[in-house]
Amino acid sequence: MPFLSLFQRLLVLSMLMSLGLPQCVIAANNIDERCLILVEAIQNSQGLESKKKQERQQTSFGAEQVVQHPTPIPSTVLVILQADARNQTCLQSGESQKAIPASWFVASHIWLQNNGDPDLIVVPNNACLNGANLLPFWILRRRGRGYALVLRADGLVLDILNTRTRKYRDIRLTSLSANMKYISLYKFNGSVYEKSRAFTKPLQ
Repeated sequence: MPFLSLFQRLLVLSMLMSLGLPQCVIAANNIDERCLILVEAIQNSQGLESKKKQERQQTSFGAEQVVQHPTPIPSTVLVILQADARNQTCLQSGESQKAIPASWFVASHIWLQNNGDPDLIVVPNNACLNGANLLPFWILRRRGRGYALVLRADGLVLDILNTRTRKYRDIRLTSLSANMKYISLYKFNGSVYEKSRAFTKPLQ
């Protein structure tokens, strides 16, 4: 049986017990090698499942695109959306920002990094929130048990790119006018996304 440090043994023992496999544990300092193989197989399976989820993620969002895999809006994210002054303009006179319901929005999981818990992109589900040829987009980074808003931007289409800055995927925002296309690129600065480049292209 390969040598395991005390920390590694405790980690494997904990995983075996959580999997309901106490029969694999022979003694506190001895773990059946067959069980180590089983644990490795389970870990690999979990890794493959996480990779499949990431491959299925939607990376382009816009006015003409349906959110393919909607996920419930967490309460911590709803509080952030309720605090957005633009969203508050759609309330009836005298209504509190807490009256803004989760049904006004649609969320989708995205992985801004390659691993870990998924982050969120939120798009509007209430026409009142939209502008002229513009949609508001909210990108929220997973932090502990909650989320932090890392980008709030308006555009027609938002794309999560494969290029990265500080290990986080870059973001492209596209808007249109009667004869021009406006493109902005956003990069992660360690805390939030900031605009790194903007350019225009004539519509053909």
